[in-house]
Amino acid sequence: MGKAKKTKKKKEQAPTGLLSVRDAEAEADEAEMQIEVLTDCHSGTIAGIIEKLQCGGAEAKECACNTVASLVLQKESIDLIAKSSVLRIVAPLLIDESAQVRMSAAGALRNVSACGGMDICESMVKFDTLTPLLSLLKKHYSSPWVKDKDKQLKSAKSFVDTHTETFIHAVHLLWNLCESSSAAVKVFNTENLLPILVPALQAETHGLDAAIAVARCCHAVSEDNPQFAMVANSTDLSSTLTSLIGGEASTPAHLLLKCLAVGVSLNICGGSLECNTVLPVMKVLSASLALNAVAALADLSKKLHVSIRCSHNSASLSSSLLSPRVGNYLT
Repeated sequence: MGKAKKTKKKKEQAPTGLLSVRDAEAEADEAEMQIEVLTDCHSGTIAGIIEKLQCGGAEAKECACNTVASLVLQKESIDLIAKSSVLRIVAPLLIDESAQVRMSAAGALRNVSACGGMDICESMVKFDTLTPLLSLLKKHYSSPWVKDKDKQLKSAKSFVDTHTETFIHAVHLLWNLCESSSAAVKVFNTENLLPILVPALQAETHGLDAAIAVARCCHAVSEDNPQFAMVANSTDLSSTLTSLIGGEASTPAHLLLKCLAVGVSLNICGGSLECNTVLPVMKVLSASLALNAVAALADLSKKLHVSIRCSHNSASLSSSLLSPRVGNYLT
């Protein structure tokens, strides 16, 4: 005769269909244990990050910053990073001698400000993140600069325009801080940043991504900010916005830039447009409403799917400390 097959004892279910008190307590204990294990794992990772940031060379610092940029994509990691000294150590790297380190530090802080919400952004302002951020913008972007198109054409797949990417990360960081902190907006008003930012609205020269980043930042800062309007009158902002509004929109990204230009213009003039600007604004609004929203959402869904898959692939904490570069940057 063959062996008798043992039947597994099924878990008894309460007549009400609900968990018993004993089962509920057991599940709660198991969940708490998992959280403790995960916290210990993340704490060890953060300790490794701090060690690389403080004791490592340029490559180690770049790697550690990329790890931070990836780590904050996990909600449970954000509070641990905020409570540690990581942000205080990363911020000064915005003015590091290495261009790669500056780019990685800006990208990491950008992700932290995007994932952490208002409270984290307020903490970043209190940690004086703005001082090295403003130093970065003033030191490296006050003079005229252009997007390096020649090298990009030679090696489209592998080339990274470090100078431009750092600027984009820095402006996104500035935007997130100003949107969450009134103290950051006051600093923006007093530090005369518009002459640095306005030239980058020229997408043909500095690239569309840089132009959109600056437009987003200006749109947020200019809202209910009379001082911004006063400073804007002393720059080329108004004429640049007029040029953007009246320009062609060959792609949805160009249309986004035009819409942001309209928003900044409305904020500056307090919502009352001059007669000669009404028609161009109406054309922008008409083009926005005519956009195929279904196709745009389908394209966005594909991009999000790819982004989430890449995020999952880079989620291993043990290997992330050794990864050369993480490209998951948020708004």
